[in-house]
Amino acid sequence: MPRLSCVPGCKSNYKSTLKNEELQTTFCFPNEESLQKLRLKAIHRDYYSITKHSVVCCKHFTEGEIRRFGVFKDKIVFFKNAL
Repeated sequence: MPRLSCVPGCKSNYKSTLKNEELQTTFCFPNEESLQKLRLKAIHRDYYSITKHSVVCCKHFTEGEIRRFGVFKDKIVFFKNAL
């Protein structure tokens, strides 16, 4: 099941939008409280309780803000190697 972005008004990864769009990558909130506050301010959520399920989709970041460590083109190979 895809993770849903907690940004107000964002419908990324909802079933209704997946018909027309690809699944969007999502990012968890940082552990450091000062960085959490900055991210909440950036998405216009002043009063929001962050949980372990709270994520923001890639549409709310510039490419320069995202660190990519690798792309798994074959998910089956990745899962076999992870075991």
